[in-house]
Amino acid sequence: MAKTKRQLSSVINELNMKLNLLYETMGFQAEGFQFKQPSRQEVFIEKLAQNDTAVQNIEILNQTIETLQKKVEDRQLDNWSERQSFERQKAELEEQLKQLEELNEQKQQLNQLLSIQEESINQLKTELEAAEKQFAANMEKQFLTFLFEIISVRDNLAIKEQMLKEDENYQETKAWKLIQLSYRETEGILKRMGVTVINQSGAFDVQAQMVADTFPTPDEELHDTVVQTFREGYRTEDKLIRPQEVVLYSYKK
Repeated sequence: MAKTKRQLSSVINELNMKLNLLYETMGFQAEGFQFKQPSRQEVFIEKLAQNDTAVQNIEILNQTIETLQKKVEDRQLDNWSERQSFERQKAELEEQLKQLEELNEQKQQLNQLLSIQEESINQLKTELEAAEKQFAANMEKQFLTFLFEIISVRDNLAIKEQMLKEDENYQETKAWKLIQLSYRETEGILKRMGVTVINQSGAFDVQAQMVADTFPTPDEELHDTVVQTFREGYRTEDKLIRPQEVVLYSYKK
């Protein structure tokens, strides 16, 4: 087959030359027939087409190329699917990030509100503590004012009592009995207020008593002992309101 085609090509070329010569002899100006020589690639492919093994190999190669093409297309499809999945995940992550940023912003706003609220609470607490201190101070002032009024009443009763003692029968008088009743009533009020009356005798107590005067004595054992109470003292559980004013014996040789 290949030999026949080569002969045909030679014959056609020879015929072409003769036709061109005839055209020139006859004075024709038309172009003669041009035979196109097949390219080497076309000749190579035509030779391959005449070989059964080469044809089979070409078919196998073609199938292989088709298979590879299918794999490439499948891979491209997988890549597209993966890309789509990646884009979805990216979008989801961006949305989550956006939500986190919004939550963080809300958290910051909440922290600011909490900080303002805490400042308000601290300020209110400070004001409340100041008010409590002021209230306690006012209560203590009122307490002391009322206490000293009762103490003043008892001091006046003591003065009147001392005046009544100048009478021989003072204990039988109504005034004396009223004074004693007033003593008991005011002392009861003081106890309910948490105040104790200090009216101690015996040895001098520097923690609760104050020397108002001294009285000489030749008895050394009586030195610095209470002769009498000049004014009663008063104290609460944790505070001395007024010391007991006493007259003490003073030893004189």
